[in-house]
Amino acid sequence: MNTKELKGIVCPHCGYSLRFHIECTLLLEIDDNNAPVNNSIEDLDWSLSNDIICWHCNHQAKVGDFTGMVGVVKFEEDTDLCVHPNNSPHNERYRTFKAGRLYEATIILAGGEDAEKDEYHIIFNNNTFARFVYAGFFHFYSEKW
Repeated sequence: MNTKELKGIVCPHCGYSLRFHIECTLLLEIDDNNAPVNNSIEDLDWSLSNDIICWHCNHQAKVGDFTGMVGVVKFEEDTDLCVHPNNSPHNERYRTFKAGRLYEATIILAGGEDAEKDEYHIIFNNNTFARFVYAGFFHFYSEKW
């Protein structure tokens, strides 16, 4: 899970969270030869309305659509979820999450046809990805909620 500039950024399509193409504004000092005088990227900036493309699946949207909530997940009962270690669809396995234990994670709403069957993605702090339909079997705690 990202902890710096990309904290909370997750692809809502595939759950990838490690690398993205983001449309940015960059202030550079340019000389008469059109060459940057200073290669620093300290003035790099983007907002929730900038375009973003997932490096893994090429899903494209706005940064705000890729923004998940960072916090902890607590399951009500022992729960088996199909997970994808390192966001790899080829590495699928089941993992048991213990009731009452707190798991650091980013959660993102990935869509759904109605409010009771919205699909969520959880990215755990070891970049393990789980996709599920909300069934009321966990609690999510975040400073933002």
